[in-house]
Amino acid sequence: MGDGAKPAGLPRSRLRKFLWSTAGVLLALGAAFGGGWLQGQARIDELGRDLGAVRTELEELRGKETLQLQQLGELEARRQIHLGILAFDKNNFGIAQDHLRKAALLLEAPANRPNAELLDLVAALRTLELSPTLDLAPQRAALVQLATKFDGLLPPQATPQ
Repeated sequence: MGDGAKPAGLPRSRLRKFLWSTAGVLLALGAAFGGGWLQGQARIDELGRDLGAVRTELEELRGKETLQLQQLGELEARRQIHLGILAFDKNNFGIAQDHLRKAALLLEAPANRPNAELLDLVAALRTLELSPTLDLAPQRAALVQLATKFDGLLPPQATPQ
C-alpha cells in the first residue's frame, strides 16, 4: 500500500453515512411534521368546541334580543296610548288618533306575538274616532278603558334594578 492508496471500504462507508444521515433527517422531518399536525388538530378540535359554545351563547342572546324587542314594542305602544290621552286632553283630536294608530301598529308587530284579545284591542285603537263635542267625557272614558284593557292584557313589567 503506498502513500496515495485508499482503503477499499471508504466509499462504502461514506455511502452508509450519507444514507443514515438522510434517514435521520427524514425521520426528524417526519416527527416534526407529525407533531405539528397533532398540535394543529388539537387546536382545531379546541376551536370547534369554542365555536359550539359561542353558537349556544349566540342563540341565547338572540332569544334575549327578541324578548327585549317585544318589551320595547309594548312600552312604546303604552307610551303612544298615553300620548294619545294627553293630546285628547289638550283637544288635539287628530294627534290623539295618530298616537292611537301608532300604538296599534306596534301591538300588531310580529315581535309582540298578538293574540285574539290583543288583536281586538288593536282594532279598537284603529277604529276609535275622536271628535270635538260638548261632552268629551265618554270619549275620554273610552280612551282610559283602552289603556286599562291594554294594561290588563300586557301588564307593565317591573324595571330591573
